[in-house]
Amino acid sequence: MSKITVEIQSRKAPIRRWWQKRRRADIPTAPSNGTWRAVARAAWWIAKPRRITWAPAAVAALVLSFGTPHLLVYYRCGGVGTPGQRCYECNYYGVQGLRGQLGERWNCPVITMIPVNWNVLRRQLGLNR
Repeated sequence: MSKITVEIQSRKAPIRRWWQKRRRADIPTAPSNGTWRAVARAAWWIAKPRRITWAPAAVAALVLSFGTPHLLVYYRCGGVGTPGQRCYECNYYGVQGLRGQLGERWNCPVITMIPVNWNVLRRQLGLNR
């Protein structure tokens, strides 16, 4: 078996080079730039246009521009089966609960897109001040 010899070249610690990080023993009290950088990376990952984010973005665009889908539950019409048929009451059930809305030309389509009622949503979330 061979012997290992240790040779000390200097009493000083090695010099830190420009590419080496400075080691710190204390705990930072405020969030460092690394924390904010991680938050920015997470936000960019969510907003970045990729296949995994296309579906939630498309659903959000659909809800903001057209509304949410609702299904016809109850309707009341006069002159059923005639060209002059007019509906007086259409109740739909969907994401926003039971809502009443007449369609264009006084009809009741089976499935319709009803715009989001932002005032009720704000009240439910407690954002009205």
